[in-house]
Amino acid sequence: RVDSQFLSTFDVVALNSAYSFKWWEAYAAPALDSLRARGALLPVPHVLYPPVAALDLAAEDDAAARGQNVLLVGRFFRGRQSKRHLEALDAFADLRSRGGEPRLYLVGASMPGHDDYVEAVRARVELQRGNSLPS
Repeated sequence: RVDSQFLSTFDVVALNSAYSFKWWEAYAAPALDSLRARGALLPVPHVLYPPVAALDLAAEDDAAARGQNVLLVGRFFRGRQSKRHLEALDAFADLRSRGGEPRLYLVGASMPGHDDYVEAVRARVELQRGNSLPS
């Protein structure tokens, strides 16, 4: 059920990708169109794209000198849409065992009620750094 009174307090719905917009169109838009037809003032969806120009990494003189860096951005929680941080850490441990110095940066908010998952991620990082022993 869509709360039109709540939605009417917003000017814009900002979606982070065309993929998100597709889901908006599939699930929210039909309900909102019905409300709009009855006179409800509702926000208009807009897709926001990155606010910076994309880098042409192929033009870099020495790509190998940059190293292997991956930024994994996503909320920390267990569940179906989790970014699977533990699996990413294990994959990077495997890469390091093959040589090289890949770096994985984990960035995101901790979701309420998922402190045990955040602690598991921290423990895995420390274990892989050699700062603790498995329990």
